[in-house]
Amino acid sequence: MGSRGALRFDLSAADVSSSVAKKEAATQAATALLAIQNRPLVPQCQPCDARSIPSAITFANLMGRASHGATPPPFDRRLLGIPVGLGLKRHVNPEIPVQNECDYVDQYEVVGRPDAGFCGRLCELLHGVAIRNEPAPPPPDPPGRRPKTWYTSVLLGPTGHYERSSFWTHVAGAVVFAVYAMVRQIVLRTEGVDAVLTAIAAWSCVVVFLASSLYHGTSPDPHFARVARMIDFGTIYAGIALGGLADIAVATSGFVNVPYQTVLDLPLAATVVLAFFVWRRAHLPNQATWSTHGESLPEGVECSLGRGLFARGHKDLHHGTTRESTSLLLATSYFMAIPAVFGTLDAGVAVVVVSLQAAAFLVVLAGMMLDSIWKWPNWQLERGQALWLACPKTCGCVLHTHGLWHVIALLATSFTVIAREFALANNNNNN
Repeated sequence: MGSRGALRFDLSAADVSSSVAKKEAATQAATALLAIQNRPLVPQCQPCDARSIPSAITFANLMGRASHGATPPPFDRRLLGIPVGLGLKRHVNPEIPVQNECDYVDQYEVVGRPDAGFCGRLCELLHGVAIRNEPAPPPPDPPGRRPKTWYTSVLLGPTGHYERSSFWTHVAGAVVFAVYAMVRQIVLRTEGVDAVLTAIAAWSCVVVFLASSLYHGTSPDPHFARVARMIDFGTIYAGIALGGLADIAVATSGFVNVPYQTVLDLPLAATVVLAFFVWRRAHLPNQATWSTHGESLPEGVECSLGRGLFARGHKDLHHGTTRESTSLLLATSYFMAIPAVFGTLDAGVAVVVVSLQAAAFLVVLAGMMLDSIWKWPNWQLERGQALWLACPKTCGCVLHTHGLWHVIALLATSFTVIAREFALANNNNNN
């Protein structure tokens, strides 16, 4: 076989380097051209979603309105992260699709006249919260810009208010307990210290619920709410003290052989707690405690105002746990009188009375946890669930967490009243 010829490369290093540089330049130019082609000529606003841009360009969408006789395609709110079940109702210009989920009207504020005065402003607040709240008109659109679309909450309707359920639940409670207090004055026993204190405790429930409704009716105004909130707390502490005194009086047949320290213990404790919070309120300006609060929103959704679960109010800040714990301790005062209950009443009667009082305490405890920790049904409402709790077309309100807490408070108060009346009616020492 003949010898195989060897391959030989005769390449110049300069030629190789020049060819590689040309290839790299061509690749960079193609990449830059592709980036320019994909870049929009007009910067997009935030938080507008690019997916809301129409897929086809027509004279209708160029002019910002639907063409004559045509219906614009429905906008998929899921593009903005809004749950499908919790839609937002169009308030102005319904022909324009949503481009910003934060284009909402403020339905918590109650707009009033600058010269309304004290009584006029109070009537404006109560009317706006309890009956009909006309939101403030949205800000004017900039000249030359397409008008924005504004929305009202699907939970509240166009004239609803967040505080409406809280207001009316305790108005209803005040009416029910006023009827009870009047009936017991006519039908049931009214002589004796225990019966007198029971009647006073019944009327104190009416005052407590009316004060609560007054506070929620004036909550949108920081100046009114500053005072109404302290009135609300004051009546709650007074109601707990009077109810506790009535329970002790019933359990001891009118404080028979009861030291005066026991009688004064609960009222003095309630007075000290109230005095502290009144002092605190007097030393803090409105802007230090006035804050915005609402629900915890699903991931990717930033706006809460238009969702019907947005509110403003004065906060206890770092003293919030102090107020809640002291209120709970005052509510447990009845259990110190359990030995007297079994010593005065028959065993069967005492068991029923103590069981009702324990049930009332457990209901209050569950309500406090529901309102402060579990936040139900707000966590469902914010995700478009449990919408049967809202009536936007009729009453303009939604039974949110705090409104449900009001209903629970009515139930717990009813348990304590039934226990007190049952003990009073079955105390053989009063026959």
